[in-house]
Amino acid sequence: MPGLLQSEVIPERIIPGKEINLRMRYATCLTASSSPQKSEIIRAVYYKDRMVFHDRTKYTFKPGTWTIDAFIKLPDDAKPGTYIVDSTVIYRDKPIKKSNTFEVKNIREGK
Repeated sequence: MPGLLQSEVIPERIIPGKEINLRMRYATCLTASSSPQKSEIIRAVYYKDRMVFHDRTKYTFKPGTWTIDAFIKLPDDAKPGTYIVDSTVIYRDKPIKKSNTFEVKNIREGK
C-alpha cells in the first residue's frame, strides 16, 4: 500500500487569478512479483464549507518515493479568506487523506 508522506499547498498565500500547486509526496515498496498499484487521487478545495474545486485522477503507483504536482488556477474573482484543500488517495477502497489550507489575499494587498 502506498504511504502518503506529505501534502502541501504552494504558495500558502496568493492573490486571485494566480495558480496554486497541490503537491503530494508518497512512498511505496513493490516486490518483483507485485503488480502495479492502481489507485485514484481526489482533490477538493473548500471555501466556507462550500466545494469550489474537485477533480479525480487515476494513478498507478511506482516503487520508490515520488512527488505528484497538480496546478490549479484561481479565478480572478476568488474571495479573500482561508481555503481548505483535501487530498485523498483511494487504494483498494481504503482512503488516505491529508488536509491543508491556503490564504487568498485581497488583490489590493499585492503580490
